[in-house]
Amino acid sequence: NTEQTIELGTSVSTDASYYISGKEWIIEHTEVDTSEVNNMKVGDYEVKASNPFAAYTYMVHVRDTVPPELYIGESSKTVLAAGQEYGTDIIGAKAEDLSGLTFIRYLYDGHETGSFLFPEPGRYDVTVRATDANANKTEKEVELFVDTPPEFYGVHDQYVLRGSDESA
Repeated sequence: NTEQTIELGTSVSTDASYYISGKEWIIEHTEVDTSEVNNMKVGDYEVKASNPFAAYTYMVHVRDTVPPELYIGESSKTVLAAGQEYGTDIIGAKAEDLSGLTFIRYLYDGHETGSFLFPEPGRYDVTVRATDANANKTEKEVELFVDTPPEFYGVHDQYVLRGSDESA
C-alpha cells in the first residue's frame, strides 16, 4: 500500500516492514525517513523508504476528524436572577483540540448570542458549540435556572460618625 491516512496527532510508523515486504535482510537494511511528516498539521506528506537496492515513496494523509473536547464549568449550576444581563462567561465553557484552535459559540432560542437576558423565572436551555480549525463540532445543552432576585425589607441606611460608638 503506497498511501495511508492517519488521524491528527497519531504517530507515523518508522518500521520498514510496514512499508515494504520481502526477505528479512532487505527489510533490516531499509531506512525509513518520516522527517517530512508533521502529524500535528493536516496535510499530505511523503515518507521515504530506501535500501541499497531501491527507494520507495509513500503518501501519508494527516486528517482531523475528531471533534474538540467541550467542558462546561460549575457556574452553569448557579441560579441566575431574572431581568439581569449575563455574559457568556457565566457558563464557564472551555474547549480543547489537537488542532490548537477552537471557537466557542452560544445559541439561545435558535440564535447565536454574546449575552443572556432572561426576563422571567424558569429553566432555559442554551446550546454551547465548540468548533475546531477543521470544522469538527461538539455541542452540549446547558440548562440555566432563573429565579426572582430576593428583596430585603426593613433594611434602612444608617450613618455613624467616625470615632463614635453610637449606632443610629
